[in-house]
Amino acid sequence: MHSMNILRTSMFALLGLLVSCGGGGGGSGGGNNPPAPVQKTLFVATQPAGTLASSAFATQPVIQVRANGTTDTTDNSTVVTAAIVAGTGTIGAMVVGSATATAVAGVATFTNLGVDLAGGGYMLSFSAPGFTAVNSAAFDKTAPVVRSLAVATQPSGGQPALAFGAQPVVQVRSSAVLDATDNSTVVTASIVAGSGAAGAVLSGTTTATAVAGVATFTNLAINLAGADYKLRFTATGVTAADSASFAVAGAGAVIPPSTPPASDVSFAIDSTQDVHPISRFIYGINGWDPTAARPKHLTLSRSGGNRMTAYNWERQQRGRGFPEPERHLPRRRDHAEWRGEEESRGCARRERRHDRDHADHRVRVRGPQRRR
Repeated sequence: MHSMNILRTSMFALLGLLVSCGGGGGGSGGGNNPPAPVQKTLFVATQPAGTLASSAFATQPVIQVRANGTTDTTDNSTVVTAAIVAGTGTIGAMVVGSATATAVAGVATFTNLGVDLAGGGYMLSFSAPGFTAVNSAAFDKTAPVVRSLAVATQPSGGQPALAFGAQPVVQVRSSAVLDATDNSTVVTASIVAGSGAAGAVLSGTTTATAVAGVATFTNLAINLAGADYKLRFTATGVTAADSASFAVAGAGAVIPPSTPPASDVSFAIDSTQDVHPISRFIYGINGWDPTAARPKHLTLSRSGGNRMTAYNWERQQRGRGFPEPERHLPRRRDHAEWRGEEESRGCARRERRHDRDHADHRVRVRGPQRRR
């Protein structure tokens, strides 16, 4: 029994020695192992944002350069490159602006990055040599608002120095739709260089302010006759628009009496069209004082044809030629006023005859007395 315990003790001692030798070798080998490699990654600290295509993101992306999950503040040289993730956004779209940014204290900040085409579901990838790349969150880009002018009513009907018969009307549009909220855009008109007659000048009020998105001109005119005129309409911050071509017609040539022959000239009169009463002033007026206010539509100061003649142009009535102003109206002989006037005239004639006879009588009586 005692011998067996000695044997068991010896075996444990031998086993411990073997383990000790193996363990010691292991410990010596473990102390020479290399350290674990540093994990170098990129991280999107600030996501890109801003909805308008062809413009820089309103919020620019910021990328952290990390070592083992922590920003490497000693890194001032890593160059991060941005690109559109394949299959996202609009086919053919490209980044605009500067697509690279260099880390400063482990942070790469983009300043004017953007995407050129409108579309949905865009993602950007950020990469750098020796670093694990990273993608941004998805975002959308919409088409920017394009403000433009459109000629709704074309100018036409021009004659030299006279306002166009049809004045131009210009719309202010946002993304091709009338901007009915615009009440401030000032539209300016000018002749397109090289169109119309050389040296022509546009006159009238050449600016018009939009009201509910519509700028209406009222008295534009061109001083010289010519063909293929064009007007250009401009406004600040708005794409300009040109009118269609139009002509400013000059006076026609003088036609001699023989051209065309009288037999080739014909007139057609429609008496039902444009009927108006004729103004009494079309024939002028008698005795008009040029120092007095001019009557409306007066064409001339006329002599004759007044209340002293058989026809009174002033009242468009037939008179009787009496010199008295109150006797220019026609009267019927059976009218009471007519009969009264006839009686008055008879009394006047009798009075004048009486006065004449009385005067003759005085001459006959006094004559012989003077001779004596």
